Amino acid sequence: MFTFAQLKGHPELLTPDVRSPIMHADGTMTVLWEGDPGPGAPSCLAEWWEQPQPLEQISGTRIWGGDFPTPDLPRTVCASVGIGNERGPLLSPRHSRYLLGPDLPTPLTPEGKPSTRAVDTVLPARGLAGGERRVRIFLPPGYQDGQRYHTLYLTDGQMELDTEKRFPAIADTLRHQGAAPPLLLVVMDNGGTARPDEYLAGGSRNLAARRWVWETVVPYVEARYPAAQRWTVGGSNGASMALQLALGRPDLFSGGAYFSPWHRNGLDAVLSLADEWPGGGRFAISHGNFGLGERKNAPGAYALFERLGASGATVHFIEKDGYGHNFHAWQLAVPELLRWLFEEVIQ
Repeated sequence: MFTFAQLKGHPELLTPDVRSPIMHADGTMTVLWEGDPGPGAPSCLAEWWEQPQPLEQISGTRIWGGDFPTPDLPRTVCASVGIGNERGPLLSPRHSRYLLGPDLPTPLTPEGKPSTRAVDTVLPARGLAGGERRVRIFLPPGYQDGQRYHTLYLTDGQMELDTEKRFPAIADTLRHQGAAPPLLLVVMDNGGTARPDEYLAGGSRNLAARRWVWETVVPYVEARYPAAQRWTVGGSNGASMALQLALGRPDLFSGGAYFSPWHRNGLDAVLSLADEWPGGGRFAISHGNFGLGERKNAPGAYALFERLGASGATVHFIEKDGYGHNFHAWQLAVPELLRWLFEEVIQ
């Protein structure tokens, strides 16, 4: 396959079926982007780079690109290679935002009857950005009044339902496969640009955000759909928030599933909550080991695993070789976490 340097001299090499990124045997990568980026030239940012790298335009065309060195890549690499400019991400059919190794598992194929969205409401949220927040509740197929169900409280509702669409498909598929019980889902939107202030321990709205779930959302759900057990689920900053929700109220939550938790300056506060956990419960944690961000934050995930175990919780930690901090990696990790979380329930 050609390089960008070769393509500049022979644009006719770019046939409609060519897709970026293109990996070469000499340890380099060719990145291509096609389109009109508008004001501001596009640049590329791979998970192993500190800074974005500018792309060059082939004169007289709508093709931008570059040739870049890569580190040793595991066969299970799952890393983002994003393209954007000052206005934000730039998408093109010519480029995939993920670099996927040949030995990666395939994403879960949706199966089974779909859950039903029973509630789509906006609840008052004192102290949170905007003073209110959207909550959606999904019921499993065959839901019966009076029966108590295991209930997942999910952070980052916009991502889980609207953009990445992980849920309710993952819950439905695992239930259909017999790997999870029928699950009731409580999906809570984040605060947009206020997300870090709400989700990270020490943030200006963090305590209000936790209290909103404990004192508003949980009572609202319980008045309609009493739970067998409650669990929290989240990724990245949303995992940090989900952990705080569970660890801060062991009377309400039994644990949960957390993928690539990033706490920023709130790690010590989360570890202190883990030290105070009264014992019991189940916590499933996954973390990648590839890319600058995952490598930097992995020690915090290991420490959380050890501190929860010392407090008497049952903890399952999965290190995902080659996984970076990105949505595709989490699409692969979440089913594995939930299978472990509920393996005792379905026996």
